[in-house]
Amino acid sequence: MVSYDETLLKARDELNEIPEEKQDKIDLLRSAVLNAMDRHQLPRNARVDDKMLIRLLRPKKYNVEKALKLYINYHRLRERLGEDQFSYESVKRALDSGVFDLTEGRGTDGSQGFIMYLTRWDTHEFTMADMVCASIFIVEALFDKYEDLEIHGIRLLADFEDFTFIQQLKTQAMLLGGGRSLMAEFIEMAFPMRVKGLQAVNQAWYVSTIVMILKPFLSHKLKNRIILHGRNYDGLHEFFNPEVLPISMGGTQCALSTLTELLREYNDKYAAPRIARRTYRTTAI
Repeated sequence: MVSYDETLLKARDELNEIPEEKQDKIDLLRSAVLNAMDRHQLPRNARVDDKMLIRLLRPKKYNVEKALKLYINYHRLRERLGEDQFSYESVKRALDSGVFDLTEGRGTDGSQGFIMYLTRWDTHEFTMADMVCASIFIVEALFDKYEDLEIHGIRLLADFEDFTFIQQLKTQAMLLGGGRSLMAEFIEMAFPMRVKGLQAVNQAWYVSTIVMILKPFLSHKLKNRIILHGRNYDGLHEFFNPEVLPISMGGTQCALSTLTELLREYNDKYAAPRIARRTYRTTAI
């Protein structure tokens, strides 16, 4: 368990978060966002509360210009996917499919494991866009409730147990059809989060093709954070203790956390009431 003091130290050392300068950076970004609204680069209902602006500043190490660009890209991605898709009811079918889950606890560095059971992804039922919408909704709900995750980050854990060659071909076709750029936007270019790693387990030899298709769209840093464990879970257990992982990842958990309550709470707070939040402010870490 990472302590509060360790979290603050990590924010300073890794994200350039200096308490004495923090509010000034937030105010500068708010001013830049409001100017972007006037230039029609951002919608009028874009959030400008402290909590949202800090979420943008942290992955960009408090560079205001880069944080603004991230926010513009973020809203472009939402517009591309369809704003009406970002509600609990809209993503519920994808969530009910059982593709997504969370590790029962945090990793050794405080990061949260975001699990995807890819065998359960029915590509006839759900497109790549459906999966990205659901992923965004889950991560936004997580960040809203656990603000320290903006500092510790997310580790994407893909379980390929029983993932067939036919499923691999369908996934590959989706990626080549434009899904890879959409996935890369979510992972790295247009969503405010720290991705600490992409790790796969139980994958067959042909799954490496999916990784090869996605890699050109990722930064050099993130490419180096891709780990294919296969059925040797020792490397994964360096990041997550077995007590917080499912049995299929060499863990001890039969059933992990339910997302329903977390997502409904977030939906009621932000996604359902589409109101302007230009003066809304909250206390942040």
